[in-house]
Amino acid sequence: MDGYGAISIWCETFNINFTSNEFPRPPHDLDIDGDIDLDDAALFSSCHLGPETFQPETAICTDSDMDNDDDVDLQDFSIMLECFDGAGVRALPGCRS
Repeated sequence: MDGYGAISIWCETFNINFTSNEFPRPPHDLDIDGDIDLDDAALFSSCHLGPETFQPETAICTDSDMDNDDDVDLQDFSIMLECFDGAGVRALPGCRS
């Protein structure tokens, strides 16, 4: 799953699922654990090669290129910091991507 759970209302009498929704994960949540913390920063740093330097072809490094300019640099890190709240604090799906 690439998002945050689902909300569902089930009616047993009529066997109907009235509501179901999946919320997208913020792109800054690199370890997909629901928060943006030092673990995400460590994953980011493994891909940080600087401006105009081609990044390794991994999912983590692709997600670390937050401004989609084919490098992982301080501009990407500043985007990540806007949503950095710490361990155990649920990241907001609407955080800048």
